[in-house]
Amino acid sequence: MKKNQIRLSLILLFLFAIPLFAWEEEERPSLRSQDLPFQATFSFASAFPKGEFRDHLDKDGLGFSLLFGYRLNDSPVIIGADFTYIIYGSESRNEYFDNIPDVLVNVENTNNIVQGLAFLRLQPERHAAFRPYADLLFGFNYLFTETSIQDADSWDWDDEIASDVNFSDTSLVYGFGAGTQILLGGGRQSHRGKRSAEFLLDVKARYLIGGNARYLQEGSILRDGNNITYLYDESNTDLFSIQAGLTINF
Repeated sequence: MKKNQIRLSLILLFLFAIPLFAWEEEERPSLRSQDLPFQATFSFASAFPKGEFRDHLDKDGLGFSLLFGYRLNDSPVIIGADFTYIIYGSESRNEYFDNIPDVLVNVENTNNIVQGLAFLRLQPERHAAFRPYADLLFGFNYLFTETSIQDADSWDWDDEIASDVNFSDTSLVYGFGAGTQILLGGGRQSHRGKRSAEFLLDVKARYLIGGNARYLQEGSILRDGNNITYLYDESNTDLFSIQAGLTINF
């Protein structure tokens, strides 16, 4: 299994290298050649455990992703960083404070994954309405379960009294993805040759191969009076995700 993953990574690196050599042989565009080098994306994300992770965890996740990239020297290559936050389960209950039986609070446990990723993106097309791309990604998974206490009678989401991380673990992750950006508007060129920011619909899919980690899920925290037992699972943490959001080139 690991050998196949290494071969796949080498093949992807080779495929990324081919367009770069071709780019050097072509004449670089003189019009709009070094404009809008920065790229920022906000996306909503759905995450689906795969392999061993799916065997242990039958919950899909929902969250969001923030990405920031920079195009290198007017080439087809963009490098950058991506932050993704996913919730894959939660439980809540109402309890009374110890020794204060007339104060009711809501206690919520959430199971979360935070991904910090560096990426290398190949996106040769810069000015068309449709702009496909492919990504190589490397970083870490941070899996944690957090308990928070809120006022049970409040509708204010920010009305948090206290919170704490009960259980956490970290694993390395790498993988690949592909997507496309569809121009929505902007990008107009002024009489001085400068272009305004572009707004694009961004849709992508990723497969991330995560290392071994321990984690909790719904029903993993057992309480017996003041005694608490954590029934954690342990496995690789592979994830397939689909994301859709808004990209701004500036």
